[in-house]
Amino acid sequence: MTAENSHINFSSEQGFTLFELLVSVAILSLLAVPIAGGINLGLKTWIDVHEDAEAQEKMFLTQERLSSWISNAYYLDVSRNGLQSEKMLVGNSDSIEFSTAIHPDPVLGNLYRTKFRLADNTLQLAFLPDFSYRADGTEWSWSTMLEGVESFQVNYALGIDAANNIVWLSEWGNTIETNSLPQAVKLNLQFVDTTKAWPELIIPLVVQEQAFCRLLSDRTCLAGAFVG
Repeated sequence: MTAENSHINFSSEQGFTLFELLVSVAILSLLAVPIAGGINLGLKTWIDVHEDAEAQEKMFLTQERLSSWISNAYYLDVSRNGLQSEKMLVGNSDSIEFSTAIHPDPVLGNLYRTKFRLADNTLQLAFLPDFSYRADGTEWSWSTMLEGVESFQVNYALGIDAANNIVWLSEWGNTIETNSLPQAVKLNLQFVDTTKAWPELIIPLVVQEQAFCRLLSDRTCLAGAFVG
């Protein structure tokens, strides 16, 4: 074998042609479409599930807070102010106001006047220290509990009728018959998004203690009641 023939000849090997490259790119493009679609679908599903779980958690947390605050509405001494009788709980079909010792930042032994209402498709909460809400020009500071609420319906249990059915009223606190606390409060919400469902919430009132006031020498109350 001569030295000339011992060298390997690479000149006969060829690379991909332009046509082959174009075909390869086209095949990869066709494969990329369903893969990208699958990734996007999976990501969207994860986001939807996460948002639904977050909305459910917020709704149940709202129910828990409503149940805790309303169930602990206090049986007030309606004459504790000395000059003006108080309403223990007052409300209509879409708002409710009462005094309670449960508060996001409670001060031991103090009561807070609390309100819930529906405004601008949001369930809103406001609270003030007990007695301060009676001051002239007092402004309530409202915060949002739930968004996207279409309707907020409140009913008040007066008692049991002869047929052993609960008597539900749409208003409370404006008659002698409703001058105390209801036996229970029922809350129903409907959302703008009809796929969301609010389980009917019936809250029995459990506090039996009476809230009096601390009297000064002239029989007026100090700012802030105590529970007795």
